[in-house]
Amino acid sequence: MARSRRRSREPKRPPEKRKRVNAFLAAALAIGRREADHLIAEGLVRLNGRLARFYDTVGPKDSVLLRGEPLARRDEVYLALNKPAGTVTARRDRYHKTVMELLPEELRIVKPVGRLDLPTRGLLVLTTDGAFAQRLLHPRHGIEKEYIVTLNRRPPLKILRSRIELEDGPAQFRKVEAVGRKGSPTFKVILFEGRKRQIRRMFSAWGYEVKDLIRVRIGRLRLGSLKEGCWRPIRPEDVLR
Repeated sequence: MARSRRRSREPKRPPEKRKRVNAFLAAALAIGRREADHLIAEGLVRLNGRLARFYDTVGPKDSVLLRGEPLARRDEVYLALNKPAGTVTARRDRYHKTVMELLPEELRIVKPVGRLDLPTRGLLVLTTDGAFAQRLLHPRHGIEKEYIVTLNRRPPLKILRSRIELEDGPAQFRKVEAVGRKGSPTFKVILFEGRKRQIRRMFSAWGYEVKDLIRVRIGRLRLGSLKEGCWRPIRPEDVLR
């Protein structure tokens, strides 16, 4: 009787990283995904020798041509920036300086992940990786955002730990604690979500005015010693667990 031979197990290869063709075009050309969709719809993009379709995905070994010219592949970019008050979290603005103007020209291919309003300062993540950005933004992923907020007067912690009704639905801090000297109206608050001007609207609904607001953490990533108006490269694992 022949002995059965054990097959040697080959080490598993990591899954090939693929992305939707419009996301690939957006990253490679520093354009929006809608613009990328227009290029596909107009028949200007070819994937491995045939016309690209909206649902196609692109991997490391695929060939992408735009108007017959090969499109260079570019690695994703991830940045942390300490946003100063008075700057707009946008790619361009007619009236105010934007966070993009704090970056060198070659890095202005990134997009901000979420927003900090005009007077709010602190930690902002910018990236070319749309999937990474969505993971940071959507509350179901449970990525904490931590802020230090200073008020015009000190409220009881019991109030700040309660749920408040806003015009766009109920809101509640995941965690609140007093920081600074005893009696100081400064608090650390943590949220999963980040609705427009949510923290300011919550305190306003309770009858308090926000005098200063700074974001100090997103997920695992802390603002640390990063100077105001400065940026540094990061990795996804610096933010995500």
